[in-house]
Formats: sequence, structure tokens, C-alpha cells
Amino acid sequence: MIFNWWGLVIFVILMAVVSAIAIRGGARRPAPSGVPIARITRVVAVIYVATSVVETLIVVLQTLINSRVKVWMPVREFWPNLPSTVQLHGVSGQVVGGGFSNADVEVTGLDSAARIWLASGALVQGLTAVMVGLVVAKLCTSILRQNPFRAMLSRGINLAAFGILIGGIFWQIWLVVGNNMASTQVLGVNGWDLDEDNVHWDDVHSVIGIPEAAQGWNVDFWPLGIGLSLLAVSAVFRYGQQLQNETDGLI
Repeated sequence: MIFNWWGLVIFVILMAVVSAIAIRGGARRPAPSGVPIARITRVVAVIYVATSVVETLIVVLQTLINSRVKVWMPVREFWPNLPSTVQLHGVSGQVVGGGFSNADVEVTGLDSAARIWLASGALVQGLTAVMVGLVVAKLCTSILRQNPFRAMLSRGINLAAFGILIGGIFWQIWLVVGNNMASTQVLGVNGWDLDEDNVHWDDVHSVIGIPEAAQGWNVDFWPLGIGLSLLAVSAVFRYGQQLQNETDGLI
């Protein structure tokens, strides 16, 4: 967590700048009647964007530079086995099958390739979040200016839609590749030694054995639904823009 201290400083500075901009913007132009929530939502969206930028930078730099890297590492289904002579007390149930297939861990010794895959996934994930936040902020600004059907806004929504459609899938794939590489590098054991003189079983929670490496390829397709929904919203805005132009022509 080497970058947390200056990440917090940057966050505080960004929040101060955002607050000043919001206050000055509010002083110049009063919010339209009936939509005060738009101003609050815009501030929240800008805060979300600033937070996402800082968090993304921290995660990417930690992944590339820190000796310890957080990974969601796939493993072959695993549950620790105790020697048959061990008798457990105070429990009424026993695991007879199954186990965990992923581990949320911190690892050391990852090579540069795995770090680059993980950092790239985190970067694309952060950029996708920033893009969504910017579109929400632009939408709120257009509402406050009583001009929500601008062509620029429609193009921005289209950009965010395609960003989520593409980035939302690719950042998952890149993280999956990086996590799979981490699993192979941490658990891909091809031999072992045992010093019996130094083995002591003083605690029943001592794990006997380690899980094996595995390749997980689980990718969620929720970005497709959100991206398609945004494309539909963009179509509605384009239709509203046409109606607004027709109305302006009649006045």
C-alpha cells in the first residue's frame, strides 16, 4: 500500500477543485425549477470520476511496482485434508466434497507479463468507469442549462455505450489472463522437499497440502446489457433533438 498516502492527498485536492467549480457554476446560473436533483447528481458524478481516476492510478502503479500484488487467483477445487488420526472436537458437520475454486490473495514474485496483464485490466476497468461518470455529469449539466437534447451529448452517450460494450468485456479478459498466469506461477509446483525434523502439528488449523493451479475463464456479460441500454437512451435523445429542432422552427 505504498501509494495510499499521496493518493489520499490527490483525492482531497481534486475534491476541493470540484467543490469550487460546482459552487461557482451554481452562482452563475440558477438550477431550473423542478430539477434540483440534477445539480446533486452532477456533483456526485464528478466525485465518482475523480475517485475512479485516483483509485485506478493507485491500483495500476501498485500492480506494476509493488512487490505484493492482489490477485483473484483461480485454483483447482480444493479443501485441506487432515491426517486420518486427527480427531476434531466441537463440530457436528464435516466437508466430504467440494471446496473453493478461487482465492483472493496477495502474492509476490510475479513476472512482468502477469503484472502488465493485471495492470492493463485495471486500467481499462477504471477508464470505463470514468467514461460513464463523465456522461452522467454532461447529462446533468445539459438539464441544468435547459438544453438536454444536444448533439454532443448524444455522441457522448454513444461513446460511453461502445466503451462499456468493448472495455467491459476486455478488462475482464485481461484480468482473467493475469490471474491465470498468477495461478500457474504460484501453484505450478513440479517438485518438493520435506524436512521431517522441522514438521510440527501444534494447531489443527494447519493446512496440509496446497491447491493446484487452474485456469478460470469466467466472464460476465452485464456490460453488453448496459451498453445496449445506453445506445437506446442515445436514440431517445436523438429523437428529442429532432423534436426540439422542429419546435424551435415553429417559434
